[in-house]
Amino acid sequence: MLFTIGLLHGCIPLEDRIDLIYETWCAPPREEVVGCVYDGDTFYTGGCQLSAEEDFRVLGVQAPELGPSSESGDSECYGDEAASFLDDLIMGREVSLEFDVECVGTFDRTLAWVFLEGTEVEVVSLLDDLGGLGLVEEGRYRVLVNELMIRAGYATVYRGDVASNIRYVDRLEEAEDQAEAEGLGLWNECVN
Repeated sequence: MLFTIGLLHGCIPLEDRIDLIYETWCAPPREEVVGCVYDGDTFYTGGCQLSAEEDFRVLGVQAPELGPSSESGDSECYGDEAASFLDDLIMGREVSLEFDVECVGTFDRTLAWVFLEGTEVEVVSLLDDLGGLGLVEEGRYRVLVNELMIRAGYATVYRGDVASNIRYVDRLEEAEDQAEAEGLGLWNECVN
């Protein structure tokens, strides 16, 4: 009987079997070009403001707020640096998006795990300094941006959207522990 089931499974085209993997996630992966970075954990496709096609929230990441978004009206400690880092990293680039259990979060933003691939020397050097995070071969990377933001000290783990979206949460928590232990970014500059 088991042999018969194995034979039947072997007759199903590979692409049909792969789709089964994504049944637990709210949407299949896709590629998008970043049109605007709003802050250290939010970006848009298509451009900023009214021309934006879709708003994305970098899942599991809590970057310090910028100016008018914060309660005081001023940017929170390291907010400008976090926004600038994310902008330099992904603005105008194609990113691979993966999803989790929930696709839409607060303010109707699409919740996404964001991957960036490339060969830019500056990014390779940064990743090498962070213990080889995301390096896949000599001079090439595929990095989880969510993890990188936290590991480099530009953000902390946002546990509000991680409660049910757990796909990469262990990686984020480990990245936060490492950044805090090394006193990187906001762990060095900001009083918590």
